[in-house]
Amino acid sequence: MRSQKKHLIEYSFIAIYIVGFIYAYSKFTGNYESKLIFSVSLPLFYLLWSIMHHHFEGRLNKAIFTEYLSISIFIFIILFTASNI
Repeated sequence: MRSQKKHLIEYSFIAIYIVGFIYAYSKFTGNYESKLIFSVSLPLFYLLWSIMHHHFEGRLNKAIFTEYLSISIFIFIILFTASNI
């Protein structure tokens, strides 16, 4: 039960960040610099959060890092190109 509570707190933290990010992204993407900052901040936060999460769980390895790095790059590409349409 303790592990489930810990995971709930961790995943709630990232969910709150993503919701806040979506709100800020929709309100403050008026120029190129802000689009770039927002396009970098979510994937970077996601990558750092996932590395810390797996490190504290004792499961961080090269394959997991590569997976999350790939997803983060993909998220960046989507956000940055979508904001330039």
